Amino acid sequence: MTTAAHYTPRPPSARPGTDRQNVTCHDMRYRKDNLVREEAMLYNTKTERELLKFLAKRYEEQYGGTLNNLRMMRFSETAHELFSSAVPGLFHDIGGTRCLMVSDYIKEFEHRGWIVRHATMPLFFYLTEDGYREATRSRFERWIGYLNTNPGLSTAIALLSLLISFIALFVSGTK
Repeated sequence: MTTAAHYTPRPPSARPGTDRQNVTCHDMRYRKDNLVREEAMLYNTKTERELLKFLAKRYEEQYGGTLNNLRMMRFSETAHELFSSAVPGLFHDIGGTRCLMVSDYIKEFEHRGWIVRHATMPLFFYLTEDGYREATRSRFERWIGYLNTNPGLSTAIALLSLLISFIALFVSGTK
């Protein structure tokens, strides 16, 4: 018999007889079979973008495009059904177990400064101005932002355009 001093409880998904259908990806690490997956393998930037756009769309539906009411629109981290109907990539089925990725994306958004958690209710969060702007950026604006943050690529494009202009100069000079 195990005494209380030597007993260390296992996480809920590792206990025998408690195989739930919906477990978090954090719980998946405790499984003893070959179903152990890392969160980085499941994280998808396209799904991230869709979730952020969904949050901004919900805000726009209720308050319009102004930024002054961002702290009024509260989202719940536990509204998995709402998120899954809008963003299908938030759930992954691994060996018959449904892995919920909502919490992982929310933590990433919080780290990037796109959302802020409610002070007294930690399961609720708000979209920040940076998060709203990131969600409403067009593909061209994202591409320009990428070029601004990666000057080496801009230099390569400038050198390529210089080479093309020299070729055009010599081709037009030979006629």
